[in-house]
Amino acid sequence: MFLFKYKKIYDLRTSYEIMKYGRLPLSTQISLAELKYKFENNLIDKNDKILLYCSSSKRSSYGLHIAESYGYKNIEELQYGYNIIHKVGLAKYIKVLKL
Repeated sequence: MFLFKYKKIYDLRTSYEIMKYGRLPLSTQISLAELKYKFENNLIDKNDKILLYCSSSKRSSYGLHIAESYGYKNIEELQYGYNIIHKVGLAKYIKVLKL
């Protein structure tokens, strides 16, 4: 996974999930409510390439829907969520940070 292509990487999981399973490098934890607020108030540049992820893609899919409703087009999500990294053993390909 080429994380360097994203200007921002948002982790939509809880603090507990991040502490237990780690996180992607350079990601920032944010709640869906905070993310929606940023999109509503244009606090994120619409030209920025952004990656959203959570545990299973449910929250990130909703975040993607919110972003698109505010006209953001350069948003992607980590398909199947962060859990797939551990289940399939992809951690060796992606540097995973543990807090």
